[in-house]
Amino acid sequence: MPKSYFESNSLSTLEIFKQCFGDIRIEENGFVVSHGTSMSSGEVRGGNEYTSSRYRLRFKIEKPSTWIFIGIISKTTPVQKDSYRSLSSYGWIAHHHDYTGGV
Repeated sequence: MPKSYFESNSLSTLEIFKQCFGDIRIEENGFVVSHGTSMSSGEVRGGNEYTSSRYRLRFKIEKPSTWIFIGIISKTTPVQKDSYRSLSSYGWIAHHHDYTGGV
């Protein structure tokens, strides 16, 4: 099962996974996420809110899938299937493509 974790480089910020949707499990006190055996998409979100500043988050992906999206999204957007298509989402998918405002 794919597992990932992330951490902030800032000593004052600790980020853990808090919310999930789909065939996703949050483990190890929020530091690890596992996707189950289904082929359906899922979503996981951290617990912190980030403003207009610079942040560095590191991810370790132990068993990558063929499709992964890593990005940011408005806290007002519900956790849901395919939320990367939301107008408030911005991020990157595998194979060096980006999503800006759901496109």
